Amino acid sequence: MNKKAQVEIIGLVLIVLIITIAMLFYLSYSVDDKINPEKSAYNKYTNTELSVSFIQSLLDTSECGTNVQELIVNCARFKNIRCGTKTSCEQLNETITNVLNLTLDKWGTSYWLVVDFDEYSNLTYFTPDCKPNAKIAGTNSPGIQPISLFPGEAYVKLAICS
Repeated sequence: MNKKAQVEIIGLVLIVLIITIAMLFYLSYSVDDKINPEKSAYNKYTNTELSVSFIQSLLDTSECGTNVQELIVNCARFKNIRCGTKTSCEQLNETITNVLNLTLDKWGTSYWLVVDFDEYSNLTYFTPDCKPNAKIAGTNSPGIQPISLFPGEAYVKLAICS
């Protein structure tokens, strides 16, 4: 066998290997998305990150010289912050509704958001196709942020439904 033939055979083997590897990558991604598109790793990751980031941004949102986290604490414990004629609980409800309308609702994202003050009282917001604590296909684990009330804790939970 001459040197030129050996080089051609090695070139053909490399081309076959590259094509085979490319096909394996393509098939692994396309089969996974067709079998279970709502549970793809990418969607789970992005929805979880969106939940956590949204909660952090929401809690830092300022309204009437205070932020949402302070409004949650005040609404649960003292109810002494006034924003014009509104109590801390009324202002909290209005602020969360406005933030949801300007973000997740505007983006067409299905969600449920719950602010749990204790086992008896909470604020709940959700889109019609994503109800709290329901067994809905495509609902990701919620992002959860505890807030100290000393004593006790409040929780803000956001789940993105896909």
